[in-house]
Formats: sequence, structure tokens, C-alpha cells
Amino acid sequence: MGTFLYPAGGSGWQLGLSGALLFGDRVKEDVLESLRTSQGFLYGNDKSVANIQLRMRGWRTLLVLGKDWQLNEVSGIQGRLGGGYLSHKIRIQDDPQTYVPQVHGDYKRGYDRLEGGPLLYAWTGYRYRGSNNNLNFSIGLEGTLAFTRGQRSFQFDLRKAYLDRQPSAWIGLKATWVLIVLDRSTSQNWY
Repeated sequence: MGTFLYPAGGSGWQLGLSGALLFGDRVKEDVLESLRTSQGFLYGNDKSVANIQLRMRGWRTLLVLGKDWQLNEVSGIQGRLGGGYLSHKIRIQDDPQTYVPQVHGDYKRGYDRLEGGPLLYAWTGYRYRGSNNNLNFSIGLEGTLAFTRGQRSFQFDLRKAYLDRQPSAWIGLKATWVLIVLDRSTSQNWY
């Protein structure tokens, strides 16, 4: 999604909201291992091999406080701190050809490892704003520390509740292209 920041006058401080959807196709844990044969196959009702894929899905939302420090007329250093909520799970993607009742409908919840909890967020980087507002970008380091907890009262493959706390941390390079909308009536920029 993106970040919507409200500039607080000429002070360089900003307050905003940020949201993101999370997608991934590499899942480290095979939650369907207990359903697979010794050769690693998963069979459907018609006794054919099912091709069920595991994917990661999630979302996060943040309240962000930021500050800009001008280096010159077109560039500067930015810093952002925030807090919010993170939720993620393992998405079990059905095989459209083969029906597997153990992971169909509501039974998927018994394997999905749904987690959620508060998170802390930090970002620092370089910002460039072209004089004609055509080229605006930023690049920097982003870090997140989340304190998630299992949200399901029972997971079939574990044969117990999944309520463990799972702290997660990641750091990455973030590049953004900034679209500027000018409000001509007040000559105030919204990012």
C-alpha cells in the first residue's frame, strides 16, 4: 500500500499512517507434513496426488512519526519511527483438480499458524525532490521488530494450542517513488 504523511508546517516533522500487504511464496515450515506420505505426496479423495501450495500472507498497519533534515534545496535525510500491528499466516492454496478434505474450508485454520501482535518500526534514508516535482524518490534502510503471538486455540499438526510468542525481526533496503499532489488553493504539499 503506502504511507500517507501530513506535514506539520515548516518544521520538517510529519505524522502519518502506513499500511502494507505481505505476500510470499517461500514457507520454511511444512505444516502439512503430518498428512504427507513417506515419499512426500499428499493424496486427495480420488486417490490422485494433490498439488497444494503453501504461501505467506499478511498485513501491517503503522502510525508513523517522521522528521526531514534538508541538505540543500532538493535533497535531505529522513527518519521515521512508528508502532502498529502485524498479522500473518500460512495460506494453504488448494489444488483445483484434486479435493483434499483435511485442508478444505474451515479445516485450513487448523494448519495456518495465524499470528498477530504489536510491532516497532524504524526507517532512515536519503530523499531527493526534483525542482519540477517530476522526479521524487527516497532510498534507505527499514527495520521492523514484531512481537506476534499465535491466534489459534488448536493446530491439528501440532496437536495442541498455538499461542506461543514469536518475536520476529527483519531489516531491508526500501526504495520509494513519491507522488506529490499540490493543493493550489493553500500552496501546501501533501505526500
